[in-house]
Amino acid sequence: MIKIDEYGVRWKDEAYPVMFNLIAKNMPEIKMHVESYCSSRDFREIKSDYVFQSKPDMRKMYPNPIFANYESSTGSVYSVSYSPFHRYLLESFIGK
Repeated sequence: MIKIDEYGVRWKDEAYPVMFNLIAKNMPEIKMHVESYCSSRDFREIKSDYVFQSKPDMRKMYPNPIFANYESSTGSVYSVSYSPFHRYLLESFIGK
């Protein structure tokens, strides 16, 4: 478990996978939001379902991967196909 913080709550082991899959820059804000929510309801331990019950900003929980990982096109895109060899590689057909 994570040590008791300023809100007086502990994170249970089951909540770790939810938090560890966040983008690092968003983690402190979401962590503080969840801890504040649990503290205001007198929860002493934070479970994974409390993370979602606290209703954090979903754009920070699950940012759009297309805007985060791919470069924009310089022309009109007529076709897009994903690589069968790598899940983040795609090919686009750009007409002139």
